[in-house]
Amino acid sequence: MDKELLTVEEVSGILGVHPITIRRYIKDNKIKASKIGGQWRITSSDLKEFMCVDNFNGRVAKNSASTLEEFVQGKKYNNKTLESCVILNYHVASADKATPLCEKIISRVNSEHSNQSGINFQYYYMEEEKNARIIIYGKPRFLGKILCDLDEFDS
Repeated sequence: MDKELLTVEEVSGILGVHPITIRRYIKDNKIKASKIGGQWRITSSDLKEFMCVDNFNGRVAKNSASTLEEFVQGKKYNNKTLESCVILNYHVASADKATPLCEKIISRVNSEHSNQSGINFQYYYMEEEKNARIIIYGKPRFLGKILCDLDEFDS
């Protein structure tokens, strides 16, 4: 990932957690951040590093499963009339091999996040299964754009 600076709010949206949780991660030195103009900023590379920590992956997996179960049961996710979700399983030997795919999706999410609400990106790597799981909630048109961008990873 490049050195793009993300706000606490953007990172919370990407990870599907509350901004207060991100600030606590910063305070506890679990995620690297810098204060710029009185606000915390997190580089894309620091976010990627944080997302690859095994302990974090376990918590995200549990949270993702719970959120997905609620979505499948029909509970309103983002208070929209039409809600959609995409689940990607990327079978690769290591979390590092999934990095290019994640970078592409995160870049698209970041470019659209300011224009749309209700976008949620969740990622975790399951070491035992050698599988990167990516779950994205958002408007159908947006999710369609993401899927169209992923042809290069389908081999």
